Amino acid sequence: MKRILTTMCALTLLLAASVPALAVKPEQSASYYPTSVEEYMEGDSPRIKKVYQLSLADDPSQIPTGDFERDGRLYYLLDMTRKDEVGVDIQTITQTKTLASETNNMEKILQSLEPQMEVTTEDGYTGTLTLDHTTVKVAADGYGGHRNL
Repeated sequence: MKRILTTMCALTLLLAASVPALAVKPEQSASYYPTSVEEYMEGDSPRIKKVYQLSLADDPSQIPTGDFERDGRLYYLLDMTRKDEVGVDIQTITQTKTLASETNNMEKILQSLEPQMEVTTEDGYTGTLTLDHTTVKVAADGYGGHRNL
């Protein structure tokens, strides 16, 4: 009984000492996963291409670069390239313009409207608005002239 108790105590001490070795260091807590993985052959050599998408705040040195085994084959890093993609933030803007006209002839009204217009919004967006002639509407604003009694 004493021998079993001594063995159990030794195992408990051994397990307690090995727990810090399994702990993850805080600076290594970031792990990145590929957004796409492509397997292909180059000649007789199997290749794997992994694509990671990182923000500007992400540290690319945290991408795993070590050798790994898959399906009984050993893979190692051949090349790592960086491709910066500039994002474009788009906002759809619709602007209504009212124009007084002496005619209800759509062709004459369209000629009086600017086909394009530069715009800067309060939010800081800049761009060119293009006239969509399919949305132009003609409405009677009032009636002029004299009224006969």
